[in-house]
Amino acid sequence: MLDLGKEQNWFTSSLITALAVIAAIGFLAFLIWELTEPEPIINLRVFRHRNFAIATATLCAVFGAFFGVNVIVPLWLQTGMGYTATWAGRVTDWGVSSRASWRP
Repeated sequence: MLDLGKEQNWFTSSLITALAVIAAIGFLAFLIWELTEPEPIINLRVFRHRNFAIATATLCAVFGAFFGVNVIVPLWLQTGMGYTATWAGRVTDWGVSSRASWRP
């Protein structure tokens, strides 16, 4: 669904809509299965603890922002600042900044 969404014009396509419904049903089946199983593979009951749920949500938000910035900054450098793809990659590559070999 996520892979073909842009090509199929998202939810105007019956294929994408069907895949979204299948994914939602599968996710609900997973939740019901895991919450009713006496010994679940993934114990979702730990999310009842407020501190664990808040910490998990915070970690998801922080990692989402981190990886989002790693995608957005090179695109901004190329489109807004006129960098080539190579130089945008070199500027945003955290490990290369200490090496002198990449400098012109």
